[in-house]
Amino acid sequence: MEKHYEMLWDCQFCGTKKLLGKTHRFCPNCGATQNADARYYPSDEEKVAVEDHVLVGTDRICSNCASLLAATVEFCGNCGSSTATAKTATLREQQERHEGERFEGEVGRNVQQIKHEAQVAQAQAQSKPKRGNRFGVVFGGVIVLVFGAIWAFTRTTDTSVMVNGHRWERVIQVESYQSLSEENWRDVVPASAYSVSCSQRQRGTERIQDGESCNTVRRDNGDGTFSESESCQPTYREEPIYDDFCRYRVDRWAVAREVATQGDNLNDTPQWGNVNLNCANQTRLGCEREGNRTESYTVQLSDDNGDYACERTQAEWASMPLESRWSLEITSIGSSPLCDTLQPQ
Repeated sequence: MEKHYEMLWDCQFCGTKKLLGKTHRFCPNCGATQNADARYYPSDEEKVAVEDHVLVGTDRICSNCASLLAATVEFCGNCGSSTATAKTATLREQQERHEGERFEGEVGRNVQQIKHEAQVAQAQAQSKPKRGNRFGVVFGGVIVLVFGAIWAFTRTTDTSVMVNGHRWERVIQVESYQSLSEENWRDVVPASAYSVSCSQRQRGTERIQDGESCNTVRRDNGDGTFSESESCQPTYREEPIYDDFCRYRVDRWAVAREVATQGDNLNDTPQWGNVNLNCANQTRLGCEREGNRTESYTVQLSDDNGDYACERTQAEWASMPLESRWSLEITSIGSSPLCDTLQPQ
């Protein structure tokens, strides 16, 4: 629940202290008008509650005579000037305390000292080089370095290369039906698993709310009062979550071996190897079946600076005879070939 209390202020003319921000719009001792910049928060012991307070907005300051005016006033009661150009009173920064702590309050604010410090700060800011310009120079330098690095890493050079070798390889994977040992959480253990043995293991954590942490916040209303309210956030603890972790056996197909054939002569016709399968087309332990087939065709190239290798399709590979010359782009950093740029010369 939000409650309202009076801000305090000290008279800068007669020195009367701890006047009430809403009640004492003028100093009861010397009659001086309240200065909104002099307001400050009281301690818990000093605060005075405001009953049935209605917020109408932040006070304004007459641009002609500097009188303090309510937000709803259209003309200054002191000089009669319109409030259309009146400045809005400056608000104090909000305060916050944790549960169990107390607000100690603030000391009176010396308005003349505040103005002097503001003037000094403004003069210093005007005498210094603009931060934005310096930032712009630094930022520009960083951009140059970044683009320079990108250019260096992506820069390529054209070279003339000669084909000095060929290599091909074809691989057939052979799968066998095996009894495999696996482990996983119970909810993903396959239905066909057997010899299942499970034990409890932590699988994760769960956040459980176990209370709340509350702070009290003070906010300047800008009309000589401040509001005080409680802001609470839930607190949590981490609780472990346990589940069954299982070891089991399962029968399934898995890669058991490979049948590979290679060659390094362009005149050789690439062939697939002979696959002899044990009890083919049967699904029982020890039986085999053919799995994935892969093939690669590599052209070996060279120039005065080094050797390179590029993988090509079988048709491209076959169309690149020994000692034929090709243009190729090479990266400046790492000297890696960009094989997609290969072009006949």
